[in-house]
Amino acid sequence: MLTTTQYPVLFTYRDVVIGTGYVAHIEASGRFVIEDKETGDDVWIYGVNPGGLAAKGPNQKEAAEEFRASYRTVLIDLAEESIDFDAFKGQVENLYWSTCEATEKDWQEAVTRVRKGEIDSDWLVKRPAEHECRIKVTCIASDRPQPQIDANPSMNSSSDSEAVKALAA
Repeated sequence: MLTTTQYPVLFTYRDVVIGTGYVAHIEASGRFVIEDKETGDDVWIYGVNPGGLAAKGPNQKEAAEEFRASYRTVLIDLAEESIDFDAFKGQVENLYWSTCEATEKDWQEAVTRVRKGEIDSDWLVKRPAEHECRIKVTCIASDRPQPQIDANPSMNSSSDSEAVKALAA
């Protein structure tokens, strides 16, 4: 019988995103599930927080990179759609807290399997599953009220980011 292994992963992403008239720093500490099938098919990642995001790749590393890139692309899209920092911040927070209940259940079940020793990973360090999920969106520069920058969403780069991952235990 073919099996699917689900890994509960904690992550911290740090991004700088440029919107119209502002530069924002986003720090997200969240969760996702890596779904790895024994068949050798693509590995899938499903977001818990933020929910609604998924990505795939030929292996765990590339799937995680794709998930990271997708998340960053969504942040840039939200910056382009937002009329100001407050609108952007609200949209990012809504994205982050939109938890998929089914994926959260899978994540909790995978944590239980890690704690029982049924799942392990030599490519991730272990951290307590009770890690606080949080999102912090901060305006780090603004051209209002005194013009300091000419911020524009077209200035965004896909490389202005940082990622940290760990197996939840």
